[in-house]
Amino acid sequence: MHWRNVAGALGAVVLLAPAAAQAQTVVSPEVKHTGTGPTGYEVTIRVFDPTATRVRVKGEWYFSSASESSGVPATSPGRLPSQWRPGDFPMPFPNALAPNWPVNDLTLDPATGVWSFTTPLPPGTFTYALYRNCNATPPNLTGCTATSDPSNPPWNTGKGTVEPTSQVYVPSDPAFGSEDLSWQAPIAAAGKLEDVEYPSSISTNPVGKHYLGVYLPPGYDSKRTKPYPLMIIHHGGGGHEAHWLTQGVANRILDNVLASGKMQPAVVIFPNINSISGGQTGLTNDLMNNILPYVEANYNVSKLPDDRAVGGLSLGGQRTNELLFNRTTSFGYYGVWSNAGSTPAAGSPLLANPDLKKVLAIHTSGGLQDPILSQTINLQTRLAAAGVPVIADNFNGGHEWHVWRLNLREFASKVAFRSTKTVVTPLPGNKLQVSVSAATTEPAVPTGTVTLSTGGPVVALVDGKATIAVPDTGGAASVTASYSGDALYNAGAGTAAYSADSADTTAGGTVAATLALTLGAPASFGPFTPGVMKDYTATTSANVLSTAGDAMLTVSDPGHLMNGTFALPSPLAVTFSKSAWSAPVSNDAVTITFKQHVDATDALRTGAYSKTLTFTLSTTTP
Repeated sequence: MHWRNVAGALGAVVLLAPAAAQAQTVVSPEVKHTGTGPTGYEVTIRVFDPTATRVRVKGEWYFSSASESSGVPATSPGRLPSQWRPGDFPMPFPNALAPNWPVNDLTLDPATGVWSFTTPLPPGTFTYALYRNCNATPPNLTGCTATSDPSNPPWNTGKGTVEPTSQVYVPSDPAFGSEDLSWQAPIAAAGKLEDVEYPSSISTNPVGKHYLGVYLPPGYDSKRTKPYPLMIIHHGGGGHEAHWLTQGVANRILDNVLASGKMQPAVVIFPNINSISGGQTGLTNDLMNNILPYVEANYNVSKLPDDRAVGGLSLGGQRTNELLFNRTTSFGYYGVWSNAGSTPAAGSPLLANPDLKKVLAIHTSGGLQDPILSQTINLQTRLAAAGVPVIADNFNGGHEWHVWRLNLREFASKVAFRSTKTVVTPLPGNKLQVSVSAATTEPAVPTGTVTLSTGGPVVALVDGKATIAVPDTGGAASVTASYSGDALYNAGAGTAAYSADSADTTAGGTVAATLALTLGAPASFGPFTPGVMKDYTATTSANVLSTAGDAMLTVSDPGHLMNGTFALPSPLAVTFSKSAWSAPVSNDAVTITFKQHVDATDALRTGAYSKTLTFTLSTTTP
C-alpha cells in the first residue's frame, strides 16, 4: 500500500496555510494515554489554518481480524478505530493494493483557527496525510494533494524525493489486549540518515544521477578494521528512496533490533528504483555498476557477496526476486516480501540452479490477506520443491506497511548476517574439533554449544571451538555437529567422515616393589700434570628404575683420591644431573660428574690414584 505524491518527485509540499499564519504553534499529533477503551490511547491531529474551508485527514486505520478476512479473495469489514478489538490488524477497505483508508474531516475552532481530529488508535505506527480544501470522493480523493502534518514533518531528503505523509507511533496498553509494538518506537540510540546522489548514466530523472537513502548504525566507524555488512532494501510501486525511512520507519526498526542485541551493526541503503531505463536488466545494472561502487567507495562496507543482504516489498520484492534468480551469487541473503513479480514455473532451469542451495538464507513473506499472496506462496512452494532451503514467514495483513514493517524486523533480527559455518575436524586419540565461525564478516565470535549426532555431552564453545572425545560412533561412518546458535547467530550444523568403535574389557597385573640402580664404567681423570694448577673432570652414567612414590640418589663421602697411603690434598667432588624423583620412573639416565682440583704446589707421587664410592637409591614411599 503506497501513498503517492501527485506533485512529482521534486514537487514542493503544499502548505496548509500561508507562511505568515503558521506563526501559531500547535501540538500535533498529540498521543494521550486515556486508560479507557477500546485501546487505552487516543491521538489528536491539529493544524492551524484559519483561511481553509475544509481540512481532511486520511490515515491507515481501518481494521480487520483473521476470522473476518478468511475468504479468498480476502475481504475487509472496514472496522474503524472506535470499533477496534484485540487481535485486529490494519487492513484497507475495500481490501486491495490501493491505499483504501478512511478519510475524516477535521473540525475548525473559529476562535483559534485550529482544525483538529481525535481518534482512538491501537499500538503501532500509522501513516496519515492532510488535504486542504478537498471535496473529492474518498478514498482516492482524486485531484487533491496530500501533504504532511506541518507540526510533524517526515524525514525528507534534501536532494531527492519529497514525502507527503506523516507518521505517528502509539504505545501499547496491555490492559486492553493490545500487541507490544515498541520495536517501532523512537529510541535514544538512533542511527544516522543520509540522502545522497550517485552518478548513473541510465537515470532518466534526474538525468545522469540518481537518489539513495542511507542508514548508518549508531557508532558507525568509517575506519573500523572489519568493514560493515551491507543491506539493500527496495521500495514498492509508487514509492521512492525515502519510503522505508518514513512510512516504513525502517530506521526505528533497525535501531531497536540493534539495541536488542539480535543484530550486529550494518550499513543499510534504500535505492530509488524509479526512472531507470532498461527495465529489470537496467535496474540490475544500476545496482551492480553504479550503486554498489558508489557505496563501497564512500562507506566502510564489505565488497564480499556473503556480506550483502537484499530485500524489498511488492515491486521491490519483484526486484529482489529477479536478483535471486539472475544474480544468485551476488548476495548472501535475500528477502522477498509481498512479491509482485512472477515466479519461475515448476521445472524451470532457474529453479535447478545449484547456486540457489548455496545462498546463506532466503526469507519470503506476505500478508495472509494480501490480494497477491499467491505470488508469495508460489515462490515458497516452488523453491521448497526444488530442494532450496527457504524461510516462509507469513503474517495476518494485507498489501500494506503493517506487514512490511514486520518483514524488515524479522529479516534483520532472525535472517540477515546470522548464518554460520560449522566445520568438524577429526583429531588423534578419537577426538573431534568443532569450529563455528560467522559466514559473514562480523566482529562477534559465535558462542553457544555444540552436540554430536553420536550423542554425548553438550559442549560450550570457547573462542568458537570445542574439542569432544568420540570413542564410538555406533557404526556410523560420519559425525554431524549441531550448533545451538546464540543471540547474534542462527543454529547450524557440519558433518565430517569419521568412524570409531570401542568395547569394554578387563585386564590386570601386579608390579613388584623395585628400586634398581645401574652404574656405567668407572670414571678416569687421565694423567695428572705435576707443577700445574688444573681442575680435572670425569663422568660416568647411572640408570634409575623405581616403582616407588619417590626416590633419592646419594653418594658416600668421596674423601680424597689415594695412592697407597699418599692422598691428594684437595677432596674429590661428585655431582648428579638429577638426584630426586617424585613419581615412578623407568630407565631414567643420570650423568655422574667427578671433579678433582690439583694445585701447582701439590706434591704428586708416581703411581695410580683411586677411590671407591658407594651410590645409594632410596625411597620414603615404597
